[in-house]
Parts: sequence; structure tokens; C-alpha cells
Amino acid sequence: MRRIDWDNRTEAIAGILYTREITNNLPYYMIVYTEDGGMDFESVRRNGRVAYIAHNTGREFICDEVEKLIKKVSEIMKEKNANDEKALEITFSITVDKEIIIHNIDECKALNGKSRLMTDKEFMDTKSLAKCTYLDNSCILSDSAVWKIGLVLGNDPRPLDFSLFDELFAPEIWSKSIGSIGYMADSTPMQQKVGNKPYVSLKSIFESMLPANLPEQFKYRITEYYEKKLRDNRKLHSTVDDDILMSVYTFTTASDMEKLKGENFSDDEIEVWKKALYKITHRAVAGYDDVIAADKFMLDRMKKARDRVLAEKPMEATNVMKLYKYISEMLTEVKNTVVLCYLKHGIYAGIGEQIIKSAVSIGILDDAQTNKYLNNLDATIAEFATSVLKLDKGELSREQFDSVYGQISPRYYDIRTACFKDMSVADIISVCGEELLECAKELEVSKDNITIDKAALQDALDKADFTFTAEKLLDYTEKSIKFREKIKFEYAESLGLVLDIIKRFGDLHGIAMEDMSYLDINELLGYHSRDAYIQIIEERRNMYHSYSYLKLPGLIFDVGDIDVIEN
Repeated sequence: MRRIDWDNRTEAIAGILYTREITNNLPYYMIVYTEDGGMDFESVRRNGRVAYIAHNTGREFICDEVEKLIKKVSEIMKEKNANDEKALEITFSITVDKEIIIHNIDECKALNGKSRLMTDKEFMDTKSLAKCTYLDNSCILSDSAVWKIGLVLGNDPRPLDFSLFDELFAPEIWSKSIGSIGYMADSTPMQQKVGNKPYVSLKSIFESMLPANLPEQFKYRITEYYEKKLRDNRKLHSTVDDDILMSVYTFTTASDMEKLKGENFSDDEIEVWKKALYKITHRAVAGYDDVIAADKFMLDRMKKARDRVLAEKPMEATNVMKLYKYISEMLTEVKNTVVLCYLKHGIYAGIGEQIIKSAVSIGILDDAQTNKYLNNLDATIAEFATSVLKLDKGELSREQFDSVYGQISPRYYDIRTACFKDMSVADIISVCGEELLECAKELEVSKDNITIDKAALQDALDKADFTFTAEKLLDYTEKSIKFREKIKFEYAESLGLVLDIIKRFGDLHGIAMEDMSYLDINELLGYHSRDAYIQIIEERRNMYHSYSYLKLPGLIFDVGDIDVIEN
């Protein structure tokens, strides 16, 4: 797949090419450009798209015009005797007829990292190692699909952060959760790191979110179709649920699947797929009360396990072996109770949301009212934001706030982040952000003014042959979203206790939190001596530091995406 596709266009390109990446003085060509035909280079500098092309990128990964531009720039660099100490800033344009025009050549004044922190060879070796890691499990990777792992963990989580997530969201837990709903139980590893950056395997998502009873060859063809759709529009990786997967029977499923006839799916195959989705969706809505009753027991089990550990006062423990035991027991309980419930009810909530949103798309529900309705169902988040507002106004005491939210950290997996009980009111407000607080205010005002046209919704349900009522669908949607949000807080509180115990573990070993963040959770639980931990930490820190200089994309189809990054 060729990147930066300039070969098919109707407007001229204007751009600025830096012969090195300007922040850390790395061996990338950094290109800032627009494709709108304008030649205002100051506007390009401020508002243009940015692409990074590693100096050793193979020609098979870039389009012909980019290859010609780089060849021309290489000739200029030889003439100007440019190198890492003398990077160039070159303004250029490419006409619609593909003529490359160089407008100006200057020494790069924007080069911030003139004192390089790693040599070009060290950088290339680090990039090659990241490529090898990717090729070990070569598949399509996304930082924004389904779990939004890039948002949850950030672009460069520490080893402890990622390993906690990886341990808790284990393949067998994902498989068990989706299998119970009727999807294909899949035990393939879901998450992967390239360098420091976390990704989710889209191959695993595509395969596991298929109805379990479809023929194997048909499943394979569907995943190929999903992949083709993503290749045709790479931006869809951040909206996989809505724009690629067909995993829920909605009001638009029949019409959406009619389009599959042009993708060589037969009428019989389409009918089998529709029936399988109908069965999953109908069973989810009709049987949800039984599911939620059983899973409330799971949350109670987690709370009791947490209370048992707290009763033993782990923050005062002086026996390291006890801390090993607490951490291990808590992780096992979290994984088998709240994570299992969160994955399951995240899917259940998504089913309700997709049916309601499809009602908007066919014009039977009002878009603005429906968005207010769905936003208002995130009750737990809204309640938290409202509590923060009351805390700031003095309408809620600090003790009352801490009794509910104190154990929770705004960054679930980061041992370096304080829990809310250790943060000032100003810091809590800062963490929440203005958007969340404004949302809480708006929901408080609008919650009594939301109307959903139940008659129109019932008519659509009847036409789609659903046997449950509009009241049942709305009840299901409300319960599933609220329960999903409740699980999040239970999860956050339980994981907060795990992090506190890990901090205590570090204290007893004389290892600072900053250093503890470089330990993988399985290494931490490996019964090492302090000296052995320190050695592991140093190795991990050095590797993390090296990887931190890599530019990595949001979506990886193949190794070429590690060499050419488009923002």
C-alpha cells in the first residue's frame, strides 16, 4: 500500500519539507503540505497536514510524486552538503501536471533538537526492532477502534500501565464475554504494543464480533470485506463500531445488506447473516433483565473481595509476601468479575445505542432529542461531575466526596497519578475538564425536557419484526448504559486499590513510584530481589526512552506505516 497519495488530484500541492524531524532532530523527512491549490506557505506552515518519512523508507511505500520529490531533495542536500547538523527547510509545490517546483532553500531554523539524544544508527536500529515486534504478530492495528486503547492508556504508557491492561483484558475474558452474547468466542490476543504505543488488533475484532453460528468460509469472506472497506477509507478505524462492523440488527440492517450484493455476497448468505444478527439482538434486549441480575452478583463479589483485602490493612503491611498475595488475588478477582462484566455490558449498551441511532438515521426520531436522551443515560459520569461541582460550591463535604470517589484515579493504570482522595479540589476540577462539568450542568437542566416519540419507535419495531415493545427497548437501553457506567466506577475503585498496594510494595523495596512504573506486572510478581528489580527497571527504562522517539501512526496495515506516518 502506497502512502501520501498525491498521484490522483485536481489541485496543486504546496508544501514545506524539512530534511530532518524538527522536534528531536530525527532522520525523517518532515513534510507540511496542503492540497487545495493555494500557495500561501505561511498558511501551510500553520495549518497544513504533516507527514513523516523515515530516511531509509523503501520506494514501495510512497507514491511516485513523493519519491520524485525526495530524489530531488537528496540532490539538493548533496549540493548544500546538508546533514544532521545542517538540516534544510525547502518550500516546494507540485503542479497538477506533476511538475516539482522548488521555491526556496534555507537552513532549518526551526530545528529544536540540534543536540541529538541518539545517533541516526541507534534510531534506525530502534525502529527496526519495533518493526520486528510488529511482524511477530503481523495484523491490522488501531489505537482508536472499539476499546479506544490510545485514549485509555495514552500514546506511550509505561510498561506497568500496559501490562496491567493486558493482564486484565485477557483474550479468554474477551472470549467469554462475547461468547455469552452469541458472538464468535475468540482467544486471539487483542492488544499489542509497537514501540511504546498500544494498539488493538482489528483482525481479532472483525473475527470475534461475528455471529458464532455462521459457516467458517463465510466468516472469512466477511472479515475480508471489512478489511477492504477499511483500506478504502482508513479514517474509519476510529468508528469501526458504526461504520464497518455489522454486529447488531438495527432499522437499517436490511438496506445496508442490500449493498453487499455488489460485493459478491449471495442472497442466501445475506439472509443467513441477517437472521443471525436478529437472533443476537432480540435475545439481548428480551433477556437483559436476567443477565443484569446475575452480573450484579458479580459486582457484589468484587466488592466483598476488595473489603476483605482492605480489612487486612495492606497499606500498613511489612510482609512483602502478603503484598504479592493481595496483588495477585485482586487482579484475579477484577479480571473475572468487573472486567468480564464491563466487556459484556459495553456490548449490550452498544446494541441499544445502535438501534436508537438507526431510528434517527431513518428519520423516525429527532437527532437532537435522541443525543440528549443517550447522553443523559451516562448517569454515573454525570453524577460524578455533579458531585465535583457541589464539592467546589461547598454543597458536598470532602469526606462525603472521598467516601464515594476517593479511591479512584483519573488515569486508571498509571501508578504515578494520585487518587482523587489525594488531590486538591482545584486539581480534581482541572482533571475533569470544562467539557465534562458543562455537560453535567446541561444534563441537570435538560433531563426533564427530553422526549422520545415512542409511537414512531413502536411502528419501526413492528416493521422490523421485533416482538419487544418500544418501552422495553428504551428500558433496556437505559439499564445497559447505566450499568456499564456503574461497572466503570467499580473497576476504577478496585484497580485503585491494586495500585496503592503496588506503591506499598515499592516502598518496602525502597523503589520510587517513577521507577516502579517501568516494571511489567508479571515481572513485579516474579519474587525478585531488590537488585534484580533495579536491573529490570534500568533495562526497561532504556528501551522505553529509545522507543519514545519513534513517530507511530494511529493505524498500521503493514510495516510501511511505521516508515511513513501521516497525521
